[in-house]
Amino acid sequence: MQVTIDRQRWARGREGGLLLRSCDGKMCALGFIYRAAGIEKKEIEDMPGLDREVEPEELQPLRMNSRIDIADANDSIEDSDEFRESIIKDAASRGGICITFIN
Repeated sequence: MQVTIDRQRWARGREGGLLLRSCDGKMCALGFIYRAAGIEKKEIEDMPGLDREVEPEELQPLRMNSRIDIADANDSIEDSDEFRESIIKDAASRGGICITFIN
């Protein structure tokens, strides 16, 4: 599965991030992944990143430890975007997901 993360809409660098923030429409990396897998916006709006229980079939290979790595990298307040992006790409690739970041 291919996922594109738009840096202009990417919420990052905050602990306890949400999949999709209703206040401004920004998403964490997992939010972009869930949307690419067909999950509707209303199903992830204002939901913490690791709270979803039912996953679409496309996300079954993305094991919980990879999701945790993605969430941790996304929400880290200390890492640079370059480092954060490399961790997210690596963790997603373990589940067969190819991440591309755009401006």
